[in-house]
Amino acid sequence: MYILDTIEKEKIRRIKDLQNPSKNFSLLIEDFSILGSKEDQKKIYDFYNLLLSFEYSHPGLDKLAYMAHPIRVARLYISYCQNFSMKTLKLALAHNLVELTGIHKKDDLHISLKPIYHMIQKLTVDRNRQWDWGYKDNYYRKISNSKEMSIIKVLDKLDNLYLLSDNPSKKIKLLYLYEIEKFVLPLASTFIPKLVDNINCLVSFNRQEIKGDSHEI
Repeated sequence: MYILDTIEKEKIRRIKDLQNPSKNFSLLIEDFSILGSKEDQKKIYDFYNLLLSFEYSHPGLDKLAYMAHPIRVARLYISYCQNFSMKTLKLALAHNLVELTGIHKKDDLHISLKPIYHMIQKLTVDRNRQWDWGYKDNYYRKISNSKEMSIIKVLDKLDNLYLLSDNPSKKIKLLYLYEIEKFVLPLASTFIPKLVDNINCLVSFNRQEIKGDSHEI
């Protein structure tokens, strides 16, 4: 199972995930074997390979390296959330599919993507409006109506917080932290309360880093 370590160790873990991306999925299957049957493991294996059949647009990363992020989100879901469902696990793996592949036609999708496609669409941020707080208020209100989407959004943001300090823009980092505090922490409190302390520590760490006073938490 994926148990979160200190912030510095988690940052190192993310570097290692990029160095050996082919190992990441095997770790997910190892975690999933505790919950899922051999048949379910095969379904996730096939679903993952379906996702790899798409072309992803993510600067600096090939598709295998990019998938380290959704695999971590999926592993965190298995490790920290109750009432496991295959549907939510698939959503964890595919939550950025629309944004990074540009697919927009549900009718052309593989049958295994169709049940979660509407949630992927709702999770996809309009990057031209991502710092428009009126837009974000409406965006998060829609997400909060779904337990599945709320869980994946929280885990997605949690994972991204470990690398926020790598962003060279102080303005972007401050906007991101404001979004976490205003929208993501309330979702976490409702749907994954055991991770609230982790998120608060990450927010504090990043604010200290911005001030030039970063230390391990």
